[in-house]
Amino acid sequence: MNDFYIPTWNEIEKAMLHVAEQAVDSGFVPEVIVAIPTGGVVPSKLLKDILNIERIRYIEIKLYKNVGKKHVKPVVKSVCVDDIEGKD
Repeated sequence: MNDFYIPTWNEIEKAMLHVAEQAVDSGFVPEVIVAIPTGGVVPSKLLKDILNIERIRYIEIKLYKNVGKKHVKPVVKSVCVDDIEGKD
């Protein structure tokens, strides 16, 4: 069986606070967050709330066919990024 790392809620929250701090310190706070649903929805929502960002958009990308079986390269399954052209 494959071993998977499952972060705790506190680890995820701490990581998003760190990312938000880096964004603010660098002077770059995005207008929109583009998230990958497989594992990215919760962190992107936390980041959205911390930085008071209005919009999240999604790009579904699949790398795995099944547990432990990868595609040759990532496959873009769907894109929901309306109204973000020209945004930071």
